[in-house]
This record gives sequence, C-alpha cells and structure tokens, in this order.
Amino acid sequence: MSQFSRDEILKKIKNNESLADLDLSDVDLSYEDLRGVDFSGANLSDAHLQNAILSEANFSNAQLERAFFFGANLARARFDGAKLKDANLQDTNLEFASFKDADLEHAKLFGVQGENAIFHSANLSNARMKRS
Repeated sequence: MSQFSRDEILKKIKNNESLADLDLSDVDLSYEDLRGVDFSGANLSDAHLQNAILSEANFSNAQLERAFFFGANLARARFDGAKLKDANLQDTNLEFASFKDADLEHAKLFGVQGENAIFHSANLSNARMKRS
C-alpha cells in the first residue's frame, strides 16, 4: 500500500517533486493530469490511473504489475525496463511511447493507439492485442 495518500501525492506533483522510487502501490490517481511526472523506479503495482493524462511521464524501471491504465493518454511516455505484467492498458493512447526491455507479459492492450510506439526487446508473451 502506498506510503502517501492521494492528496499528498497530488501536492508533490503540484510542487514539481519527483515521485521516483516511491511506494505508490494501490494508489488511485484516475482522471488526473499527470503530464511529465517522474515515476521512474516507483512501485505502482495495483495502481489505478484510469483516464489519466500521463503524456511524457517517465515510468522507466517502475513496478506496474496489475496497474489499471484503461483509457489513459500515455503518448510519449517512457516505460523502458518497466514491469507491466498483467497491466491493463486497454483503449490507451501509446503513440510514440517507449517500452524498450519492458515486461508486458499477459498485459491487456485491447484497442490501443500505438502508432510509432517502441517495443524493442520487450516481453509481449501472452499479451492481448485485439483491435490495436
């Protein structure tokens, strides 16, 4: 469980503080504008980020197992080396997002917009990609 409340996290973001390497597991930041936020190395397992604006956010090397991104804008976000096993990215915008060396095993990628997304050396085994 996250070491910070939703309000504490939003205050850090408002103050342009990095969220890198923090435990943010189980947090619900759905529908928030989180453009360009640094989540690198953070634990966001079981986090809810539904319909959030996460364009240009940095999730490099983050723990994102079972994270719920349904409908989020992830354009130009970085997920290099991130762990996204069983994550739900259904109906997200992944245009120009980078998933180099990311683990997307069993990830749900139904209906994503992924033009120019980078999946170099990513693990996509058993990922579901209908309508993508």
